[in-house]
Amino acid sequence: MRGYRMGWIKLHRKITEKGFYYEPDYLAVWIHLLLNANHFDNEFLFSGNTIELKAGQLIISQRSIAESFIGIPLSKVNKIIKYFEKEKQIELKTEQRSSLITIINWNQYQGTETILEQNSNDTRTILEQNSKQSKNIKKEKNIKKVKNKTSTKVDICSEASSEPANSVINILLIKKDGEFNITSQMITDYEDCFPAINVMQSLREIKAWCLANPTKRKTRRGAKRFITSWLQRDQDNPKKHKKEDKEEISTADISMFIKKNK
Repeated sequence: MRGYRMGWIKLHRKITEKGFYYEPDYLAVWIHLLLNANHFDNEFLFSGNTIELKAGQLIISQRSIAESFIGIPLSKVNKIIKYFEKEKQIELKTEQRSSLITIINWNQYQGTETILEQNSNDTRTILEQNSKQSKNIKKEKNIKKVKNKTSTKVDICSEASSEPANSVINILLIKKDGEFNITSQMITDYEDCFPAINVMQSLREIKAWCLANPTKRKTRRGAKRFITSWLQRDQDNPKKHKKEDKEEISTADISMFIKKNK
C-alpha cells in the first residue's frame, strides 16, 4: 500500500444520512478505513500470495484498528466491521491474521472525474434553485406591498400604521426599510394608552437612540412592537412620569407673609 498516507480523502455530505454518522466509534473506524485504503492499484502480499490491490481496497487486521484508537476494544471493532459489511459499505474477506476489505462505491465518492462531474452538476442545480428562489422572493415582496397599501384599520396601541399620511416625527429603521412615520393622531392615541408619561419626549428619545445606534435599528415590521415596548417601559418607570406643576413662591412673597403675621 505504497503512498496511502500521502494526499487526502474526500468526505461527501451524504455521510450525514448514514445511521452510523452519530456514533463516534463507528465514524472513527469508517474514516480510518478511508484513510488507509489504496488510492491507486498496486501489488501486495496477502495470505502467501501476491495480489493486485485496487483503489479502495486495503489489507488490515482488526486488531491493528483497535490499537489505533484509545477506548475502542477489539470486540467492538469486530462488531463495527460486521455492521459495515451488513450495510453494504464494504466487502470483507478474512484470513487468519488479516482481512481484505473493499470499500464499495469508492470510485463514486473518491474518483476525481466523478467528483468533478458531480460538483459541476451540483453547481448547476444550486444556480437553478437560487434563480427560482429569487423569483419567488420577488413575488412575495410584491404581494406584501399590495397588502400594506390596502390595509387601513390599525390598533394604534399595539400596532402603528406602516405608511401614515402626515407624520409628526420619524423613527429611523434599518437601511432598506427607511423611516417609520408617526402621525399626530397616533400620538394622541399613544397618550391615551400611556397617560402617565410625556409621549412626545419618549418618541424623541426613541429617535435619538436610533440615530446613535444604526446597527440596532428595527425593521418596519418590528418597529411597532419596539415603540410600544419603549412607551410601556417608560409608563412603568416612576422617574419618567409627568411632574405636576408646583406654584413657585418668590423671596418677596415670603417676606410679605412674615410681615402680615407679626
